[in-house]
Amino acid sequence: YPQFHVTNMGIGPHDANAIFEWKNTFHLMHQANWTDWAHLVSSDLVHWTRLPSALSPNGDWDGSLTILDGKP
Repeated sequence: YPQFHVTNMGIGPHDANAIFEWKNTFHLMHQANWTDWAHLVSSDLVHWTRLPSALSPNGDWDGSLTILDGKP
């Protein structure tokens, strides 16, 4: 895998749909497979940690992010 590019670990051709900074941490979301969205976090945009699935879309394959009352 590229050294400075987040990839989806070969699960499918899914691009990142949301990258945002919240409380000094970068978050990146992408469709991990046909049923879940991956959630990764980084403090420097180079080193990433995968977290448990963020969403199970049930047919929603695209979206956007909003900050509401200080929370994403």
